[in-house]
Formats: sequence, C-alpha cells, structure tokens
Amino acid sequence: MLVMCTHQYAFSQTNSTDSVDVVIDPPHPFLTACMFSAAAISEIIPMPWIADDYDHTTADILQLTENQLPAVDRVVFPLSENRIAIAKPASDVLAGSSFAFPIWASFFVTHSNDDLVNLGIVYFCGYFTGAVGVDHLKSIFDRARPYNYTLDIETENRYTPKGWSSMPSGHTFTSAYNCFFGASILDRYYLENDQTKMRVILWSAAATYPLLTGYMRMLAGRHFTTDVFVGYGIGAGLGLAFPLLMENHGKNYITWMPYLEPNLMGMGMRLQF
Repeated sequence: MLVMCTHQYAFSQTNSTDSVDVVIDPPHPFLTACMFSAAAISEIIPMPWIADDYDHTTADILQLTENQLPAVDRVVFPLSENRIAIAKPASDVLAGSSFAFPIWASFFVTHSNDDLVNLGIVYFCGYFTGAVGVDHLKSIFDRARPYNYTLDIETENRYTPKGWSSMPSGHTFTSAYNCFFGASILDRYYLENDQTKMRVILWSAAATYPLLTGYMRMLAGRHFTTDVFVGYGIGAGLGLAFPLLMENHGKNYITWMPYLEPNLMGMGMRLQF
C-alpha cells in the first residue's frame, strides 16, 4: 500500500494531465493461476511423498557423524557459540533486507499503478511458488542441521522438525530470488544497451548478496554448503524465470469462436499460452 501511494504521488507530481503508458507487460493469466493454485493446494492437501513431521530421538542424534558428510559440507565445522550468536541474527537481517531490492527496483521500472500491479503479481507468484517448494524439499530431505552434529551447542530445536530442515537453505533462497528478480527487471526495463558497466555492477551485487546470506547461515550452524548452493540455485532460477511471464503482452489468451451448422449451434474456445 505504501509503495502504491508513493507511486501515485510521484505520477501526480510529474505528469498530472498526461496519461502514462503501461510498459510492464501483464503476466500470463492462465499460467499465473495454475502456479498459484498448485502452490496453494500443495500446502493445504498432504502430499504423499512428504512424511509427516515428527520429533527425532536421541538415537537419531547419536548416529550423526561428520565423516558421513561430503568434504564440501564439513567446512562448516567446528561450530562456535560466539560465532553463532553473531551470524544467526546477521543472516536474518540479510534475508529480510533483501525484500527491499525488488521494491527499490520497482521505482525505476514502473510508470503507473498498472505496471506496479503487473510486476507485483509476477513477483508474488514466483516467491510463493519457490517458498512452498523449498518448504516441501525440507520435509522430503529431513536433513539434520549442522548444530545437531555438535552436542555441546545449545539449541531448543535439536529434536524438532525445525532442527531437521537443513536442505535447502530458505534464507539463501529468499535473498537469491529477491536479488535476481530485482536485477532482472532493472536490466530488462531500465538499463540501456550500452550501459555495460552498470550492468556488471548490478549483476555482481545480485550474485554476491545471496552468497553472503548463505555464508552467514553456515557460520550460524543452520546449513551446510550444499544446502546453500541448492537454495541459491532455486532462488536465482526463479528470479530469472518469472519475469519472463511478462513477455506475453498484447496477446489474446482466450478466443471465443461461435459456430453455426444446420442442426448444431455452439461456442468454441481457443486457449493460447
């Protein structure tokens, strides 16, 4: 609402009489509805491939050893409570602050409330789809977090499902999605073709910020290296892919075609996507 009001104020100050052309293409309605529906249904209806959440036992904890892990994941050890006390809130701040990037980018690429609505639909469709998918993957993998491998680290979630949801990293997914989505729309709608230097800076920042978030999650004992890589890949992939939903501007998605025959009258529909 705040962003909408700010845009409206900016439009009234800059051009109070002339109409503003919509430059952000509307998202594909059929594809958007399908994605929202699939994500919502998968959250409401229990999926057969996802086991019910349950508390783990001391026996489960004692079976965990660092030697079971690939070398790339063992780099998170040893864990330190002092380091965890700093890294965990830092990772929370980094992930939460990443939402400012697509909001900031929207001020540069939207020129009307219609633009903002179109952009918002695509953004939330992608984020909702990714967040639900990450949540399901956490349940499927049921992977112990790094702090479960170190019994002298104090934690209240050692036995709960939250302590066994390491793969993939949700914080890294959030940062990657926000950064790559924001960079994608700025590259597509704001930067000129000859602004190579700005484009390098933009994409370098978008690629680095989620890595910093993931690194903090590793220092906090919440995720392994592979958890961060998977979360990064999901977020970056969706952040790049979902702006493509705005590439169908000007098409008639549903065409009604009446037809008449001697003994038959009806209406046909053609769905384009």
